[in-house]
Amino acid sequence: MNGFTLGTKDNIKEIRFDHNGRRNERQIQYFEAIFDKDLKLRGLYDEFVYFGAFRCSKSFSQQLVVYLICLLYPNTKAVFIRDTYDQLKDSVIKQFLDEYEGLGAFDYKISERVAQFKNGSELRFRTFERDTNILSAEYDLIAVCQAEDIQIDLFLQLVGRASGRVLGSKGIILCEGNPGSGWVKERYKDQTKESLQKKRIFFIEGQTQDNPHVTQAYIQSLIDNYPKFWLDRYLYGLWDNREELIFSEFNEKSHIIEPIDPKTIPNDYVRRVGLDWGWVNPTAALHSFVDYDGNLIIYDEFYTNKTLPEDVAKEVNKYGAFVTVADHAMKGLKMPTRDDENITVWSELERNKVKLVECNKEELSNIVLGNTLFKQGKIYITSNCVNFLREIRNWKWKKWKLGADKNMPEEPVDKDNHTCDCFDYLIAELFGTKAHDRTKEKVLKESLYQQVIKKTNDLKITQLS
Repeated sequence: MNGFTLGTKDNIKEIRFDHNGRRNERQIQYFEAIFDKDLKLRGLYDEFVYFGAFRCSKSFSQQLVVYLICLLYPNTKAVFIRDTYDQLKDSVIKQFLDEYEGLGAFDYKISERVAQFKNGSELRFRTFERDTNILSAEYDLIAVCQAEDIQIDLFLQLVGRASGRVLGSKGIILCEGNPGSGWVKERYKDQTKESLQKKRIFFIEGQTQDNPHVTQAYIQSLIDNYPKFWLDRYLYGLWDNREELIFSEFNEKSHIIEPIDPKTIPNDYVRRVGLDWGWVNPTAALHSFVDYDGNLIIYDEFYTNKTLPEDVAKEVNKYGAFVTVADHAMKGLKMPTRDDENITVWSELERNKVKLVECNKEELSNIVLGNTLFKQGKIYITSNCVNFLREIRNWKWKKWKLGADKNMPEEPVDKDNHTCDCFDYLIAELFGTKAHDRTKEKVLKESLYQQVIKKTNDLKITQLS
């Protein structure tokens, strides 16, 4: 398959997958996984995923498939989704109208952001940023642009809205984007071919060089102007982009362990709770201990919003009244449910017997400390801490923008990082230069290693005497 022709006698558009004797093999594989030679849906997969570098044709391919399904299957209800409104308006909508509006198969309603096809099909353009009713409808076709920017819980809810009323099966989901960390890597890249087939997911990757229309001059301009981590991701389509992650030294295989029964934790272990207060945003807490070898183990979490201090106190103290490290800003936060100006979140927690100490909020220093501890193998997180693991996998530096200084930004994204804040508070308290009780020294003196040495020496002395 090298291409085909769309349109009427008076308005023809030729779609080509080749140029100057070269074919975009990845694009063809993607297209042939969805359609047969007569442009009928094959029905072999429910989810079609095309990730890759700049200009590898993933976006064009996805939009072409959306257009063809709406055109060839009357009364299809479809939706195109992107994370933010500006991106949706300036890229997805603009590109789709530029390519297909002139063919006359649909009328575009600007105010409603809907392409109404003459055969009864309807294509909506939506964003979670503005459209709160996305998840209130069912769709035959869902197309997600830059899927890595969508939160996993929202994506999974989208999966549940793919009904297949017109197209059969469970409906069709199309995802495209650039390689990155987080849920897209786990859901697609990290899976075996057999696992993907079992889940009826077709996954393909592309590089800029795949596109026969891309010139060598364009590729060279990327090489000349982009930093290495951008080239890896946006030219070569590589997934190992750990530079964007805040805790880049975190490793799934090394740092996640099985859940621990809190009753089995020795009484002489150092125990701490990290607390980050929120009302509209979640209140988060991490329960931790330091073992005899100086390892910090995060073994439980609390994560919910609009929770009163007395209920937070119960969660914080449920394993014992251990020291809780928290943001001193709570001393200035008035209770949302009280009129008394003297009553703050901090005072209410203390009144409910939470042993609070102020955290160290030197964020960048704490991040460096965290990565150092991860690299040294001193941090372990139990698998039941699902919110902390989700946040630590997705907390990133603010994106480096084209035309900006090429140094990496040293400012984290202030979003979905509540348990990560708790973690920062904990490690600064326990391992930082301003630790309150010299925990590192205490742990070293009381470590199992030191106890074994002492017992061995005592045994030698007894044998000599």
